Amino acid sequence: MDVRQLKFFLGVAECESFTKAAEQLHIAQPALSIAIKKLEEELDVLLFNRRDRKISLTAEGEALLLHAQSILQGVNNAKQEIADLRGLLKGEVRVGLTPMLSSFFFPKIIASFKHSHPGLRISISGDSAWNIQRKIESGELDVGVISGEVPECLDSHHLLREEIVACVYPGHPFAGRKKVALRELLKGAPLPLTARARGPPRRRPPPPPLHTREENSYFEEA
Repeated sequence: MDVRQLKFFLGVAECESFTKAAEQLHIAQPALSIAIKKLEEELDVLLFNRRDRKISLTAEGEALLLHAQSILQGVNNAKQEIADLRGLLKGEVRVGLTPMLSSFFFPKIIASFKHSHPGLRISISGDSAWNIQRKIESGELDVGVISGEVPECLDSHHLLREEIVACVYPGHPFAGRKKVALRELLKGAPLPLTARARGPPRRRPPPPPLHTREENSYFEEA
């Protein structure tokens, strides 16, 4: 038994006719009849009732039908997975990134990936985590990188863990503390949160003066 025989068997079962099945399968009817006959001989059963030019499945044919559909679906899935792997050589990958992740973490990663796969096009889409998940489910994106929970219907892999820092004024109750529990943050007033920067801290340039020297002299004279 091979895949070709199972395709012929499914074709006859669906069309309930050797003639129509031969037309759809683009094969001569005698060749189709011989293939089905060989399959029946191999299994040592009759798969079709042939009466008054009408074709119907026997009980054994009904049993084989379920397995044949499953086998062919498995073959198609295997072919698709192989095609997906080969697609890394050429084609397009649509990636969704949230703004923070696209700015801080992935420029170098994407550049390295493009260097390793020069024939592969990468299209980057910046969006919210919720929209990225929705677009993956609908097929608009191939993969997304987000922070937070991922629904069970999507395959996910943990990439990294980043420290989040709360910004407070010097007199704030959290000032000087090394750690703050999430429940404590949720109780009080909203606080600005930021990912801890990597590397030495950067000094901000001093703000520009509100007025030029000439403007200050004008105000003093007035």
